[in-house]
Amino acid sequence: MSRVVVAAVLSAAVAAAALLLLQGSAALVAFEVLLLAVVVLGLRLAAPRPEKTDTAIPVLWRRGRPAPAPTGIPASLQRLQRLVSFSLSTAFDAEYRLRPRLRAAANERLEGTAGLSLVQTAAARSALGEVAWGLLRSDRPMPTHDKAPGMDPAALRDTLAALERLDPGGAAASGRSAGSG
Repeated sequence: MSRVVVAAVLSAAVAAAALLLLQGSAALVAFEVLLLAVVVLGLRLAAPRPEKTDTAIPVLWRRGRPAPAPTGIPASLQRLQRLVSFSLSTAFDAEYRLRPRLRAAANERLEGTAGLSLVQTAAARSALGEVAWGLLRSDRPMPTHDKAPGMDPAALRDTLAALERLDPGGAAASGRSAGSG
Protein backbone atom coordinates (compact mmCIF):
# COMPACT_ATOMS: atom_id res chain seq x y z
CA MET A 1 0.00 0.00 0.00
CA SER A 2 2.92 2.37 0.62
CA ARG A 3 3.98 2.07 -3.04
CA VAL A 4 0.55 3.33 -4.07
CA VAL A 5 0.88 6.35 -1.79
CA VAL A 6 4.38 7.13 -3.10
CA ALA A 7 3.19 6.87 -6.71
CA ALA A 8 0.22 9.14 -5.99
CA VAL A 9 2.41 11.76 -4.31
CA LEU A 10 4.94 11.70 -7.16
CA SER A 11 2.20 11.97 -9.77
CA ALA A 12 0.63 14.88 -7.91
CA ALA A 13 4.01 16.60 -7.72
CA VAL A 14 4.53 16.16 -11.46
CA ALA A 15 1.03 17.49 -12.12
CA ALA A 16 1.59 20.53 -9.88
CA ALA A 17 4.93 21.30 -11.55
CA ALA A 18 3.36 20.99 -15.00
CA LEU A 19 0.49 23.29 -13.98
CA LEU A 20 2.92 25.91 -12.71
CA LEU A 21 5.09 25.72 -15.82
CA LEU A 22 2.34 25.57 -18.39
CA GLN A 23 0.03 28.04 -16.64
CA GLY A 24 -3.00 25.79 -16.15
CA SER A 25 -3.76 24.38 -19.58
CA ALA A 26 -6.97 22.28 -19.32
CA ALA A 27 -5.60 19.55 -21.59
CA LEU A 28 -2.53 19.19 -19.39
CA VAL A 29 -4.63 18.88 -16.24
CA ALA A 30 -6.77 16.15 -17.84
CA PHE A 31 -3.62 14.34 -18.95
CA GLU A 32 -2.12 14.45 -15.45
CA VAL A 33 -5.31 13.17 -13.81
CA LEU A 34 -5.47 10.32 -16.31
CA LEU A 35 -1.78 9.54 -15.69
CA LEU A 36 -2.35 9.49 -11.95
CA ALA A 37 -5.29 7.10 -12.30
CA VAL A 38 -3.30 4.73 -14.53
CA VAL A 39 -0.30 4.69 -12.16
CA VAL A 40 -2.47 4.03 -9.09
CA LEU A 41 -4.46 1.30 -10.85
CA GLY A 42 -1.29 -0.34 -12.17
CA LEU A 43 0.35 -0.36 -8.77
CA ARG A 44 -2.83 -1.66 -7.17
CA LEU A 45 -3.06 -4.56 -9.62
CA ALA A 46 0.66 -5.36 -9.42
CA ALA A 47 0.78 -5.36 -5.62
CA PRO A 48 1.12 -8.89 -4.20
CA ARG A 49 -1.95 -10.03 -2.32
CA PRO A 50 -1.39 -12.05 0.84
CA GLU A 51 -2.98 -15.45 0.68
CA LYS A 52 -5.21 -16.74 3.43
CA THR A 53 -2.52 -19.20 4.54
CA ASP A 54 0.14 -16.45 4.63
CA THR A 55 2.69 -18.69 2.95
CA ALA A 56 4.24 -15.62 1.34
CA ILE A 57 5.29 -14.34 4.77
CA PRO A 58 8.46 -15.97 6.14
CA VAL A 59 7.91 -18.12 9.22
CA LEU A 60 10.14 -15.93 11.40
CA TRP A 61 7.95 -12.88 10.75
CA ARG A 62 4.66 -14.51 11.68
CA ARG A 63 3.16 -14.00 15.10
CA GLY A 64 3.26 -17.01 17.36
CA ARG A 65 4.40 -20.42 16.33
CA PRO A 66 3.54 -21.92 12.97
CA ALA A 67 0.96 -24.65 13.08
CA PRO A 68 2.63 -28.06 13.26
CA ALA A 69 2.29 -30.31 10.27
CA PRO A 70 -0.50 -32.83 10.78
CA THR A 71 1.04 -36.20 11.62
CA GLY A 72 -1.98 -38.13 12.81
CA ILE A 73 -0.30 -38.52 16.23
CA PRO A 74 -2.17 -36.87 19.12
CA ALA A 75 -0.40 -33.89 20.70
CA SER A 76 -0.27 -35.56 24.12
CA LEU A 77 1.52 -38.56 22.64
CA GLN A 78 3.96 -36.27 20.82
CA ARG A 79 4.74 -34.51 24.14
CA LEU A 80 5.30 -37.89 25.81
CA GLN A 81 7.61 -38.97 22.98
CA ARG A 82 9.67 -35.80 23.41
CA LEU A 83 9.78 -36.32 27.18
CA VAL A 84 11.10 -39.87 26.79
CA SER A 85 13.57 -38.78 24.11
CA PHE A 86 14.93 -35.97 26.30
CA SER A 87 15.06 -38.28 29.33
CA LEU A 88 17.21 -40.73 27.42
CA SER A 89 19.56 -37.83 26.59
CA THR A 90 20.11 -35.94 29.87
CA ALA A 91 19.96 -36.83 33.54
CA PHE A 92 18.05 -33.63 34.33
CA ASP A 93 15.12 -34.60 32.10
CA ALA A 94 15.20 -38.17 33.36
CA GLU A 95 15.28 -37.18 37.03
CA TYR A 96 12.96 -34.18 37.12
CA ARG A 97 10.54 -34.79 34.27
CA LEU A 98 10.12 -38.48 33.47
CA ARG A 99 10.90 -40.16 36.79
CA PRO A 100 8.12 -38.32 38.74
CA ARG A 101 5.60 -39.47 36.13
CA LEU A 102 6.87 -43.03 36.31
CA ARG A 103 6.67 -42.94 40.13
CA ALA A 104 3.08 -41.66 39.99
CA ALA A 105 2.13 -44.41 37.54
CA ALA A 106 3.85 -47.02 39.71
CA ASN A 107 2.04 -45.79 42.83
CA GLU A 108 -1.29 -45.92 40.99
CA ARG A 109 -0.63 -49.42 39.64
CA LEU A 110 0.64 -50.75 42.97
CA GLU A 111 -2.32 -49.30 44.83
CA GLY A 112 -4.82 -50.66 42.33
CA THR A 113 -3.27 -54.11 42.20
CA ALA A 114 -2.28 -54.99 45.75
CA GLY A 115 -3.06 -51.94 47.88
CA LEU A 116 0.66 -51.11 48.04
CA SER A 117 2.66 -47.96 47.48
CA LEU A 118 6.30 -47.13 46.83
CA VAL A 119 6.62 -46.21 50.50
CA GLN A 120 6.30 -49.91 51.41
CA THR A 121 9.73 -50.65 50.10
CA ALA A 122 9.99 -54.42 50.51
CA ALA A 123 6.57 -55.22 49.05
CA ALA A 124 6.93 -52.67 46.23
CA ARG A 125 10.39 -53.97 45.41
CA SER A 126 9.16 -57.54 45.06
CA ALA A 127 6.11 -56.46 43.01
CA LEU A 128 8.11 -54.27 40.62
CA GLY A 129 11.33 -56.22 40.23
CA GLU A 130 14.91 -55.09 40.76
CA VAL A 131 15.35 -52.99 37.61
CA ALA A 132 12.12 -51.03 38.03
CA TRP A 133 12.70 -50.63 41.76
CA GLY A 134 16.20 -49.28 41.12
CA LEU A 135 14.72 -46.61 38.89
CA LEU A 136 11.68 -45.73 40.99
CA ARG A 137 12.93 -45.91 44.59
CA SER A 138 12.81 -42.66 46.53
CA ASP A 139 16.35 -42.94 47.95
CA ARG A 140 17.89 -43.17 44.50
CA PRO A 141 21.01 -40.94 44.34
CA MET A 142 20.55 -37.72 42.38
CA PRO A 143 22.76 -37.19 39.32
CA THR A 144 25.86 -35.10 39.94
CA HIS A 145 25.51 -33.13 36.68
CA ASP A 146 22.37 -32.08 34.83
CA LYS A 147 24.02 -32.83 31.50
CA ALA A 148 25.06 -36.33 32.56
CA PRO A 149 23.78 -39.16 30.37
CA GLY A 150 20.08 -39.82 30.71
CA MET A 151 18.12 -42.93 31.53
CA ASP A 152 19.25 -46.30 30.20
CA PRO A 153 16.79 -47.37 27.46
CA ALA A 154 16.85 -51.01 28.61
CA ALA A 155 16.05 -49.98 32.21
CA LEU A 156 13.19 -47.80 30.99
CA ARG A 157 11.85 -50.66 28.86
CA ASP A 158 12.03 -53.09 31.80
CA THR A 159 10.36 -50.55 34.11
CA LEU A 160 7.49 -50.01 31.70
CA ALA A 161 7.08 -53.78 31.31
CA ALA A 162 6.95 -54.14 35.10
CA LEU A 163 4.30 -51.41 35.32
CA GLU A 164 2.26 -53.10 32.59
CA ARG A 165 2.37 -56.39 34.50
CA LEU A 166 0.75 -54.61 37.45
CA ASP A 167 -2.81 -54.53 36.17
CA PRO A 168 -5.12 -52.51 38.44
CA GLY A 169 -8.64 -53.84 38.35
CA GLY A 170 -7.78 -56.75 36.08
CA ALA A 171 -8.66 -54.81 32.88
CA ALA A 172 -6.17 -56.70 30.72
CA ALA A 173 -7.10 -60.06 32.21
CA SER A 174 -10.83 -59.50 31.59
CA GLY A 175 -10.05 -58.35 28.02
CA ARG A 176 -7.97 -61.45 27.40
CA SER A 177 -10.60 -63.77 28.79
CA ALA A 178 -13.34 -62.10 26.72
CA GLY A 179 -11.21 -62.35 23.57
CA SER A 180 -10.25 -65.98 24.16
CA GLY A 181 -13.80 -67.22 24.69
